[in-house]
Amino acid sequence: MLIDNGDTIQGTPLVYYYNMLDKTAEYPMMKVMGAMGYDAWVLGNHEYNYGLDTLNRVIKDAEKNNIEVLSANTYKNGENFVKPYIIKSFNLDGKEVKVAVIGLTTKTIPSWESPQNYAGLEFRDLVEEAKKWVKEVKDKGADVVIVSAHSGEEKASDIIPENQIKAIAQNVSGIDAIVAGHAHSIISENIYKNPEGKDVIVTEPGKWAQYISQIDIYVNQDGTYSVSAKNVKMDSTIEEDIEIVNLIKPYQDKTMEYIKTVVGKATGEFTGLNQTIEPTAIMELINKVQMEAAGTQLSIAAPLSSKAYIPQGDVTIQDIMSVYVYENFLYGIKMTGKQLKDWLEWSARYYKQVQSPTDKIEKDPVLNIPDYNLDQLYGATYDIDLTQPAGNRIKNLRYKGKLIKDTDVFTVAINNYRYNGGGGFMAAAGISNTDSSIVVYDSQKALGDDGQVRSLMIEYFKKYGTIANTVEKNWKLSTTKVEEIKDTEDTTNDEIQNDDKTTDDKEATNNGGAEQNKDGKLPKTGSVVDITTLFGAGAASIMIGAVFVIHDSRRKKKVA
Repeated sequence: MLIDNGDTIQGTPLVYYYNMLDKTAEYPMMKVMGAMGYDAWVLGNHEYNYGLDTLNRVIKDAEKNNIEVLSANTYKNGENFVKPYIIKSFNLDGKEVKVAVIGLTTKTIPSWESPQNYAGLEFRDLVEEAKKWVKEVKDKGADVVIVSAHSGEEKASDIIPENQIKAIAQNVSGIDAIVAGHAHSIISENIYKNPEGKDVIVTEPGKWAQYISQIDIYVNQDGTYSVSAKNVKMDSTIEEDIEIVNLIKPYQDKTMEYIKTVVGKATGEFTGLNQTIEPTAIMELINKVQMEAAGTQLSIAAPLSSKAYIPQGDVTIQDIMSVYVYENFLYGIKMTGKQLKDWLEWSARYYKQVQSPTDKIEKDPVLNIPDYNLDQLYGATYDIDLTQPAGNRIKNLRYKGKLIKDTDVFTVAINNYRYNGGGGFMAAAGISNTDSSIVVYDSQKALGDDGQVRSLMIEYFKKYGTIANTVEKNWKLSTTKVEEIKDTEDTTNDEIQNDDKTTDDKEATNNGGAEQNKDGKLPKTGSVVDITTLFGAGAASIMIGAVFVIHDSRRKKKVA
């Protein structure tokens, strides 16, 4: 059996093109997965990035290619949105062996996604749903039960229950193995004990088709069986399937033509280097685009890719895609000075506290917060004091040279992932997205699909033509105690609330500035795309998949 574990229709230029620009062609991922003989596709959270119209269209193409679509814990009007499971029978010398695969999707999609993108759907708890559906497949005669869950193993940095794999393994009876996803971890075989003390195998194949998780089921003459798992590396030693290459080529050619479109020029390189330890031109660019589009005083964004790269000279859509890899929309919201500081304190948890000035700056190894949850503020200045414990690190937070007061009010640009609760920033700052009065801009409402931040970046280059790779150095990390400097004269809330922009001369700020600030050249990682980048590599694109192989223990022969 061959299973895909989700996040299949987001993450590459190819799927973007056929989600957004060519909506009439048969969906390339489903066409290729059908040709490869996939049995099932489990829905992931990124399946909802483009809304239900797109998802439903892709589901139809999956069914057309004989691919079952699974998510046992996703409901619409009290009924399953798609199938909860499949059961497949195998014949071993006259003995029937039934293998059930139950699909589950992380339940915390509402914590990230715009409500209109999953309207009418309910995502229930994975543990409770697993108990329900394991019982049903057992009642229907399943000998082996596999759970394919778009959810990862729980970790210290989790702030919402997006990852429930350990909980499923340890609290649900009757499961033989679990294919994990969502977290992009590489797990060959972890073993947990279920309530009866029996082993439950967990495996996860990383991301971007790095590996395929192979689960082997060995059936003995007496009807007993054993299960093991391993990850099979998908690298250059895997022979290219010319039939699949030819099948995807027309889709790839159209995508390549689109992403090679030149949208503007850059006076110097923008690179993803050092984004986590200092202000960079690439983060400044994202924040400038957001601030201008939302019409706000401030902007907040996080590093999305260490491989982000915009070259000096012509800038293409492909370059922009290397910088902004997600289909996020943009919000402008009101935030008080206290909320802003609390937001930044939450972000600064990312770093490990230093004990001496010579300590290396590094992320906290216990929390292990991903880079995309390291928010950086633009339009104000501040220091991050790493000598202090988390929660007391933001010093000298200033707007136009004046210390920001708790009662000051600002308009701030953030993406929809943050606005809907992603990373826990809204909760940490005490901001509720149920209060619509805080919203001053919503790019999805204002511009539809063109309101995606990536699209706004493309239009920004088209508008200004040539963009300088400026860096204002508006924040810094310190491994020595930061002196807090007081204002010499006071400022009023009115001055801040009535200031509409952080810059009076947009043309000078957006299109001018410092000369190129990097002497070295980097490999153009954001400008080289082959079939692996576009489609994902043979077996599984950005998706995380698994193959199940059943063996007769007498012959050790693969039969399925």
